[in-house]
Amino acid sequence: MPSDLTTVSNMGRILDNSRETYYPLTIFNTSTLQLYEYHEKLQDFKRLPIKDDSNLITKFPKNFKSVYLGNDLESYFIAGGIDSRTGKASKGAYLLERNVLT
Repeated sequence: MPSDLTTVSNMGRILDNSRETYYPLTIFNTSTLQLYEYHEKLQDFKRLPIKDDSNLITKFPKNFKSVYLGNDLESYFIAGGIDSRTGKASKGAYLLERNVLT
């Protein structure tokens, strides 16, 4: 019984952050496609630039979902959302890799 209570008590807590894999705390503004990363030294979020040579931002859906794919590529998979021109669900998918949108 005590171990069960300890397990329940520890749910959601960060018990060990000394792992080799580091996943940055990032957030997207899904309305304007802006990416922010939390910097512990600043104790604030810093906006990261997004390079868009193909002008995809003009076609970008609102309220999309994003998944961080890992540190090797520093990339996010972005999909879903609402197409602002038609008001329908977007079928598009995008990759944001090293701050370059494709």
